[in-house]
Order: sequence, then structure tokens, then C-alpha cells
Amino acid sequence: MSQNVPLFANNQANLHSNQAGQQANQNQQNLGLPPVQGTQGNNSNSNGGYNSNSNWKHSPSRNFAKNQTNHQGGFQNPQSHHMKNAKGKFTFRNGHKGKGLRNESEGKFALANSSNQGKQGKRSLSLSYTEQEIERWREERRKHYPSKSNIEKKISEKMINSEVIEREANIRRELPDSYAWTTLNEHPSLESDSVPVVDLNDPNSLQLLGHACKTWGVFQLTNHGIPQSLVHAMESAARSLFSLPAQQKLKVARSPGQISGYGFHLIAAFWDKQQWSECFTIVGSPLEHYAQLWPQDYTKFCCITEEFEREIKRLASRLVWLMLASLGISKDDVEWDGPKGDDQNASAVFQFNSYPSCPDPDRTLGLVPHTDSSLVSIVHQSNIDGLQVFREGTGWFTIQPVPGALVINVGDLMSILSNGLYSSVLHRVLVKRAQHRISLVYHYGPPAAVKIAPLAKLVGPSHPPLYPPVTNWNEYISTKAKLKGKALPSLRLYDPLMK
Repeated sequence: MSQNVPLFANNQANLHSNQAGQQANQNQQNLGLPPVQGTQGNNSNSNGGYNSNSNWKHSPSRNFAKNQTNHQGGFQNPQSHHMKNAKGKFTFRNGHKGKGLRNESEGKFALANSSNQGKQGKRSLSLSYTEQEIERWREERRKHYPSKSNIEKKISEKMINSEVIEREANIRRELPDSYAWTTLNEHPSLESDSVPVVDLNDPNSLQLLGHACKTWGVFQLTNHGIPQSLVHAMESAARSLFSLPAQQKLKVARSPGQISGYGFHLIAAFWDKQQWSECFTIVGSPLEHYAQLWPQDYTKFCCITEEFEREIKRLASRLVWLMLASLGISKDDVEWDGPKGDDQNASAVFQFNSYPSCPDPDRTLGLVPHTDSSLVSIVHQSNIDGLQVFREGTGWFTIQPVPGALVINVGDLMSILSNGLYSSVLHRVLVKRAQHRISLVYHYGPPAAVKIAPLAKLVGPSHPPLYPPVTNWNEYISTKAKLKGKALPSLRLYDPLMK
């Protein structure tokens, strides 16, 4: 398998479903049922019931006038026929010695000429059948006619075969060894609602936000100002992207050394094992990639993305200044590139994450434990849990989704700016056996050329600089890659716990 694209972009990833689908088609054909269509489902009822119209509609014996193609179990090479009504009365040509009128121009079974046929609006054909063919037709009709007994029989057969197919598919679908993590359960996972929730409209939101950053490094934010309709539209666009065929997604595969595009998470390079996830990353305009993914609809998706990024960038900027304000820092104390407090040139990375359903979720990870390199990261985790944060001495806490809330992570650069007063949060993502989870993550950072160092107001004799200056965000990301994701601890000038 290629090392620069996820398992889910490889045709072998769907081997289990293809094999199950082929087996399903064979079983369906053996039962005389329509074959399974595609990999997303079949023509049967969703509840496993039998659709009485499916067999009868496609049967060669339903209606001679409407079914003149060859069938293995029907009549071969029909020439012409006349079917008076649903009971199937026939007219034979004069040469035939069976029952019927000698003269085709008389009697109620006589064939109408073309002019009469047009006037009466009746469809008349002539056809010659042998006694054996007629008997075969009657036998097939008795066998497939949608009577109560036939329907019950086929429901029973279909349920049995479906169970066999599902069992065989589950046996074949196993977690590859390259995705199995042996250190997954070193610390306990805890179900808790202890992760702070901050209402941005609360009069005490500044104090609540500062406390959450100091004690947890993460919180959920409500009343953030981004319309839920826009959030849902953006999530829907991400789902649409990940549902595209593999060959379509690979058209925008991330090139070596690049950030934008489709592929693994960037932190995958830090580890030998692989993660059960795929992602699509945007830096700058998504227009070029979107035009390749959705040649017909790319403008629609571009409009949604641009509007969402505009709103979430405004929120990210506001949060950064609120975090700093909770430490007593004003915009005059921060020297960004350009006018003081001007963050129009702030950098950002927008990422769609996909965590498909997994056959063995207890042995793998969707995203390995890591901290974000940004100032702040904003996460929309949809309505499915899976995001966990770590607290030293306790374990992993699951962040249960709060309707309408966004998850806010303190990033590494904010830890440096705050001189360690705010700690970036260690977090990971678990996967589900039967649920496909989508998340949106907006990583917000300073302008590209800005040097990051502990702020002067937060440094003093009793609190010397904890970190050396970092030339810029890109340099820090490169350093983090070289140190296998452990840049922040490695950069510390001393251990704050030992001081």
C-alpha cells in the first residue's frame, strides 16, 4: 500500500465489501432475486423484508407483450403473440393444430389489422408456442407468483443468506497489523462531563475562559456567534468530499513536503504505526483542489468554505485576545508583524478529518496523542464523541459533544507566549465500530514572519523565560517534526516543577 495515502483511498480497503457484495449477488441470483446494486446497498427493503414487486416485475412470465427478450427460464425467440387479458388466452396461426379460430379475421380472438388496432388502442401481436413451452411458462409462473407462501419462503431464505454473508464479511474484515497499537490502554479512559463549558455571552466569560486554559488547556464554547446552519453546511461538504470515489480523492493527494491536499494526518510521520483516519487540508484558497474534486459543483463548495473560514477566523482572533487579556495582556503588549494588534495577516490551516467505522476499534487510534502547534485550535466534532484529552495522574477524558458548541484547544505557541501559564492540551481521537465520525479543525497562528517568545509582561525574576524564542510558526513545525512531536518539552529551558 502506498505510504502517502490512507488505507481508505486504496482499492483493497473495500475488498471485504466487494467480496460480500459478490457473494450477495450470487445468493440473490440463486434465489431468483435481483442482484445487489453497488456497494452502498441493494434493492431489497431496508428492514430485510421481501419486495413482492421485484421478482414479478422482472420475471419473463409477467407479460408476454412487455417482455420479448430471451430468458433462461422462459420462452426462446418468440416471433409474435396475442394476449387478450391477464388470464393469458392465445391465438394460434392457421398452421398450428391447437385450439383457436381457423380464420384470423373472425371471432373475438381474431387479430385486428393495423388500422383497427390504431382505432381501438389495443396492442396485438401473433406468436406460436409449443405445448411444452406453455407448460414451462405455467410452471415458472406458479413458482414465482407472489403468493403468501412464496413471499414467506423467500423472506426466510433471504434472512438466512444475509446472516451468512454478514458473518463471512466480518471474518474477512480484520484490522491490518500496521494499524494495531499496543500502547493504547496505558492510561484509563474516563467518561466525564468535567471538561469546562464556557458561554461567550456570560458576563464572567473572561475569567471562566482563563481558568479553563490554566487548568485544562481545553474547553467547549457556546454562543460563539457562528450560525449553526453554516457549521452544518461545512460538515456536509466534508462528508461529501470523503464519500467521493478513491480515485477522485487521489487527484488531490498531498505532495511530499506540502501541507494542502488529501492524505494522512501530518503527524502520521512521527509514528511507525498508522492511524485509522484520513484528512483533507486547506491552506489558502481551496479553489484548485475543489475544481478537481467537484468539476460541476466546486463553486458551491468554495462559497461555503470561504464563508465558514471568514467566520471562524474572526472567532479565533477574538479568542486569542481574550486568552491574553485574561493574563493581563493587551494588544499594545504584542508585537505582531505590521501595526500592533493587526492580525489580518494571521496564518491558518483548515482541516477536514474522517474517521471511518472500524472492525476492531479497541486496538487502533483515529489520531495519536499530540498537541496542536497553533496559538489556538477550534474543533467542530459533530454529534459523535471520540475526542479525548489527557490529564496527568488521572487519564483520558472523553469530551462529550454539547449541541451547538465548539471545542477550543490551547496550542503550543500560546504556551510559549504565556510562558507556560497556559499549557497546550494533549489529546487523541478514538474510532467507532459502526459510526463514521467527521470533524472540522481550524488551526490559527500568528503571521508567517512573526517571532514567538514569552511575553515580556509575563517574565520576571521569579518567572524566567521557560522557552527560547521561536523564529516563526513554520520553523516550530519543522522542529516538532524532527523531534517526533515532542518539540515543546524539548524546548523548555528548565523544569517548572523543579523550580
